[in-house]
Amino acid sequence: MVDVALASVILVVAAGGLISTVISTSRLARTTEESADAYEAARAITETIYATPPGEVFADFTAAPNFAVPGLNTQAADGDGFVGQIIFPTIGGQLREDSTNASLGMPRDLNGDGAIDALDHSGDYVILPMTLRMQWQGVSGDQTADLTLLLED
Repeated sequence: MVDVALASVILVVAAGGLISTVISTSRLARTTEESADAYEAARAITETIYATPPGEVFADFTAAPNFAVPGLNTQAADGDGFVGQIIFPTIGGQLREDSTNASLGMPRDLNGDGAIDALDHSGDYVILPMTLRMQWQGVSGDQTADLTLLLED
């Protein structure tokens, strides 16, 4: 009787461990799928950015910096339905060399004149750093994926 009870306890513990592993594997597979969806959307937006004439990128993508990511939960943190955002080195809506966004390598000389200043360079940049940020509510909680680009004219 003791042997049967002991064997039953061992069997229950083993089954519980197996079920937990299957659930964790399923969640990890969905998290991986969500990340792949995010990076695929970032790739598509990157192609659109590179197809845009370089001098028009800032104006075009500042006007509509948010984008949807098919396959991801559209309940973004800000509730607008877009989980993707393009981030430029701006201060007060102006493209500025004196921005302190370290992830974009800022401050940086954007117009190639050899000086970093506090002027708006939205019309004369020769390099344009940007981050494509995707944020969504995933199966494993809040998720973020960033892709940083440097566009050169």
